[in-house]
Amino acid sequence: MANGRSTRRSYWIGVISVLLIALAEDAVHAPIEDKSRFLVLLIPVAGSAWVGGMGPALLSLVLSCFVGVFLYLPPRYTLLVKSTADFASISLYIVVCLVLIAIIENLRRSKQALAESEAKVRALNSDLKSTLGLKEDALRRQKQFTADASHELKTPLTALRARSSIALSSPSKQEELTEHIIAMNRAAEIMNDVVQDLLLLAASDEGQLPLTKEPTFVQEMIEDALASIDSTKHRFTVAVEPALTIECDPSAVTRVLVNLLQNAVLHTLEEKQISVVCEESPKTIHITIQDEGSGISPEHLAHIFDRFYRADSSRDRHSGGSGLGLAIVKAIVDAHGGTIDISSEVDRGTTVNVILPK
Repeated sequence: MANGRSTRRSYWIGVISVLLIALAEDAVHAPIEDKSRFLVLLIPVAGSAWVGGMGPALLSLVLSCFVGVFLYLPPRYTLLVKSTADFASISLYIVVCLVLIAIIENLRRSKQALAESEAKVRALNSDLKSTLGLKEDALRRQKQFTADASHELKTPLTALRARSSIALSSPSKQEELTEHIIAMNRAAEIMNDVVQDLLLLAASDEGQLPLTKEPTFVQEMIEDALASIDSTKHRFTVAVEPALTIECDPSAVTRVLVNLLQNAVLHTLEEKQISVVCEESPKTIHITIQDEGSGISPEHLAHIFDRFYRADSSRDRHSGGSGLGLAIVKAIVDAHGGTIDISSEVDRGTTVNVILPK
């Protein structure tokens, strides 16, 4: 579209340039000498060729020949062809114009080819940057995985080593040896849980989180989640249609519910209320978990899905988990094509909204 406008504009440039030269001669009553006239008339031809290409340039050449040769203007403004020299001058003018048009056309094509080459180079550069960005991101994720594993495995490894050293270095009674073995087994279980969580997050980072989707009753998943936590010390209310189903990985979504309900229990005083409400829309399931707990301050809320982030830094794995729970929740929800949002007020409670496609 832009090239079409430029070409039309160049036609007008050629016509107007030639007419302006002729009118200027007539206005000042100082006709250009015959020999220099064609030099002046090279200007509109060259201008049209540079702006619009071959077509506008040839039009300017024809108009220039009319002005410079034929009797379309008063005789004193035209070159009267009376001799072989005059004809040679006209021929030479046309040849010069054609050569000039060819040179300019080659320059235009070279400029266009250069612009296209620059565009291709920019595209290749963009692709290269994108590829390097993906590699850098993969390297960052690998480093993050290593740092996360080192960070979270350090404590159980230390406990395991300490217990095994004690058990091996000094004679112990059977009861003491059993205690050491139980402690080592507990540390090993913690390590296994951390490794499994990190592998799940690593698979999520690569977009390869394994899901086995099947039609599942939402009420059954909520009941399974409540059975997995200590729900006896709080007032739980559940509002969900018994027949409501969703296409999902039931074990993964149940894990989401367990993590969210466990967080609600940990942050809510006994006898306070925790509610689970499930609503249906034509294409989604909306699950809301609301508690009357201590709430989360705004500076912590912004990092709530970060790995190993704990709003209460004094809590460890035994009292508050590894800090991977909400990161895993978000990974599972994202893998299902859903969204999760958390709003909270300090000393008022927290509301978690999970939206999953049906």
